[in-house]
Amino acid sequence: MKSAIFASAMLAATAATALSPAPALAESSSTSQAEPVKDMSAEKFATTAAASNEFEIESSKLALEKSKTEAVQSFARMMVDDHTAAGKKMMEAAKADGVTLAAPKLDERHETMLTELKGAGDDAFDERYVAMQVQAHEEAVALFRAYSGEKGELAKFASETLPTLEKHEAAIKKIANGG
Repeated sequence: MKSAIFASAMLAATAATALSPAPALAESSSTSQAEPVKDMSAEKFATTAAASNEFEIESSKLALEKSKTEAVQSFARMMVDDHTAAGKKMMEAAKADGVTLAAPKLDERHETMLTELKGAGDDAFDERYVAMQVQAHEEAVALFRAYSGEKGELAKFASETLPTLEKHEAAIKKIANGG
């Protein structure tokens, strides 16, 4: 199973790299066009980050129900705890920057991913979850790294949250590699 998880995660990472914008770009949730982060508004960053954060939480809650692997369950617990806390901090930062965010919700892309994950059979669940987490964390790290150079409380939040996201990325890649 470890080699299958690794192969799937590497395929997802390769696909994410090939299909994703460059690290200084973020995918627009309303279109498939890439939007330069330097031109990204605080509202757009917050909305994009909130959808990603909500996916991390919801997919990890599902992993706590469906996964049979201790490493995956441990990672999922960390995701729920860390991303719930991050969501609260981001709401505070958004408010300080005058950005009003609705209750966190998934965008269409993340909703499709979560639906796929819900439909994964027991034998395929861990493989799909790990692959999706690798992709999600690569994208989040790129977004937060690029936006952390902006001004305001959301940029400060991005900068302060980045090390945690990098820790998550390293942890999920270790799981994907069988470790």
